[in-house]
Order: sequence, then C-alpha cells, then structure tokens
Amino acid sequence: MSVVEIVPGPKPSIWQRPWVAPLIVFVAVVGLWEALVLIFQPPVFLLPPPSLIWQSLAGQFGALMSYGFNTFLEAVGGFVIGCSLGLVVAMFVARSPRLSELLLPFAVASNSVPIVAMAPIAIVWFGIGPGSKIAIVAVMCFFPTMVSAVR
Repeated sequence: MSVVEIVPGPKPSIWQRPWVAPLIVFVAVVGLWEALVLIFQPPVFLLPPPSLIWQSLAGQFGALMSYGFNTFLEAVGGFVIGCSLGLVVAMFVARSPRLSELLLPFAVASNSVPIVAMAPIAIVWFGIGPGSKIAIVAVMCFFPTMVSAVR
C-alpha cells in the first residue's frame, strides 16, 4: 500500500478568479456610460449619468427600503396564498378524474393569459392597495403550483 501526498498547486492569480472578468466589464460599461453622458449631454430624464443615479439612491435609501419591504411582504403573502390554494385544489383534482377533466384545461388555459392583462381586473376588484398586488402574485403562483402538483 502506498501513500500519495497531495501537494496544493500554485495559488491562482487574482486575474484568474471567476468574478474578476465580469467586474471589469461592469466597471468599463459604467465608465463608458458616464463618459458618453458627459460628452453628448442628453437630457437627464432620458439618460442620467450613473453618478446621479447613485446619488439619488443614497438620498432616498430609507424610503426605498421601506417600499421594498412592503413589496416583499405583498409578494410573500401572495406566494403563500397562491401555493396553498394551488396545492389544496390539486389534491381534490388528483383524487377525482372527473374534476381533473373539468378543471385542468381551464387551469392550463388561464395560465397562458399574460399577467399584464389580469392586473387591471385585479385593481378594479381589490383596489389600488396591497390587496390587488397580493391577488396578482397569488394568481401567478396558483396555476403553476396546481398543474405541477396534479401531474
């Protein structure tokens, strides 16, 4: 029986790391963007420089975090409702072949409707508040969950 000693190879240079090339491309694109805005001076509402975008983000960080947290809660609420209802309906559909023949084609067809078309209906039904956003996320999660659980 022989013993093989594993010797670590040479440490890769910083240029060989997988995150270096994307970082260089990102910095180059942002730098080119800033330079082109300075050279051509388009209207700020059309193409703001990256430095102005970062200033705005820093100045409104608290409000953006608050709105982002509210959006996160609405998304999680809709996800939980949609997936829960999808699984419950899938259990009934899976146990009844007749119910499966009746509901599954409608589920597949309604899943093909773009969510942009459903959003105005949700706003009319639930108002412009969080209810409509939760309903849209629930609908987006319900049909894929139900169809996947049945199949």
